[in-house]
Amino acid sequence: MDKKGWSLLLAACLLLAGCGKNADTGSETLGRQAEITVAIWADEMDEVSELTAGFSRKYPGLSARMVVFSSDTYMEDVYRYLEEGGTLDVIPCKNNAEFTACITEAGLLDLTDLIRRDEVDVSAYGPLYDDMKYQGLTYGLPYKKTANVLYYNCDLFDEAGVGYPGNNMTWEEFRWLAYRMTDARKRQYGAYLHTWPQCWYGLGLQEGATIIDVDLSPFAEGLRYRQQLEADGSIRTYRESLELGSNYRTDFVNESAAMCVIGDYMISQLRDMEKVGQLSFRWDVAAIPHPEGSEANVTWGTANTVGIWSGCNETEAAWKFVKYMAGKEGAAVYASGGSLPAYFDSDIEQIYLGDGRLNPKNIGILLESKMYFENPTIEGADEIKNRIYAEEGARTLIEGRSVEETFEVIAMRIRRVVEGSE
Repeated sequence: MDKKGWSLLLAACLLLAGCGKNADTGSETLGRQAEITVAIWADEMDEVSELTAGFSRKYPGLSARMVVFSSDTYMEDVYRYLEEGGTLDVIPCKNNAEFTACITEAGLLDLTDLIRRDEVDVSAYGPLYDDMKYQGLTYGLPYKKTANVLYYNCDLFDEAGVGYPGNNMTWEEFRWLAYRMTDARKRQYGAYLHTWPQCWYGLGLQEGATIIDVDLSPFAEGLRYRQQLEADGSIRTYRESLELGSNYRTDFVNESAAMCVIGDYMISQLRDMEKVGQLSFRWDVAAIPHPEGSEANVTWGTANTVGIWSGCNETEAAWKFVKYMAGKEGAAVYASGGSLPAYFDSDIEQIYLGDGRLNPKNIGILLESKMYFENPTIEGADEIKNRIYAEEGARTLIEGRSVEETFEVIAMRIRRVVEGSE
């Protein structure tokens, strides 16, 4: 057995066997052959390629063809493709901000009646199923979720003679640890925080706040905290990260940072690099740090959903693919690669945890975490997160505007979005 271990064998068994109410069989309901198109971003090609192949094996006569877009500009590319006359039957979304925007801008079908008709068992999604409803209706099924976690380079910690991060570390303790692990002579930062706004406002989410609350002070503290780390010299500055085009994976893989706070999706990316010998150091994960006085292992993240475009001409075939991708068979594919599937039961948990031979050794910490959404599932969420928080936060981190003034502007712009005037 190769390094993928027994978890892949179990995943393969599930894919062959089918499962539960989500597993209808054959293409006889169509009575003809059909091809559907599935949008996807480049980083997800491997998993979705495996899913499309499995879908065609399960439903002879049906096929799914991927239309691949840039990971960085995925939704913009999808909108442009549709505006130029392209057809996308199935549209996965990276997060709930993109999902709500896709419902209102691209147009997704309401799946509520199809779910009821086919008696789809949604219990395995837990609270995610209801969390992803938009105005009480279901426009997509969750197929994967992301949760932020702390990655660390074991070799760099060993070289420095510093103990590994624990699972109950406060952000203040993390700040001190990042300072200790910074080595200017080696051009090594103690940590890397990405330029996405949720990488600083996430500290407020951990306290149960939402980015549209009247009181935004928890998020202001998150922005101040990033400023402190930059002032310590423990992380690459926001400006430098933009100028160099740095990102979480390159800085961690190149050992420019001893730690990195980012989503669990980097697990599969690092595993892929290990398979081909592109990763030369040992690594693991720990629970994300938490605010002083707050509960440990509380993180933030989002859900990936998959829906059907309103212009789809092969609704039944597309619906079969949505159920396949978001059901147990799709979950087995994602779990075997180290991603957190939305559909979860004891079989999927076994696949996800594996036999202990793959990194990270502490992967189980993700199953024990409590997650808050990066943004609420409301119209305008994408605007609030990716424009308002991103643009105004940058004015503090690049232009030096005070945090207080920045949040006065953020609050004003959020009110305009809610009122429909921005």
